[in-house]
Amino acid sequence: MGVLLYQMLMGHASFGGNTELETGRWIQKADYLSPVKLNTNVSRASERLIGKILTVAPERRLTAEQVLAVI
Repeated sequence: MGVLLYQMLMGHASFGGNTELETGRWIQKADYLSPVKLNTNVSRASERLIGKILTVAPERRLTAEQVLAVI
């Protein structure tokens, strides 16, 4: 869900990489470009929400139900 939200807001893939292996490394590290760096009009609330959805640790990641409650 976080990847989709990121792409919808940014018009850009959240995780880079030229190969599947490279992309996998970015995902494992939750290494993505801050939404605000791509678009200064993105709200801090949206940036925080994306960060919470793209968190690597599943126990710390927001569920779909939690995201809907925020939106």
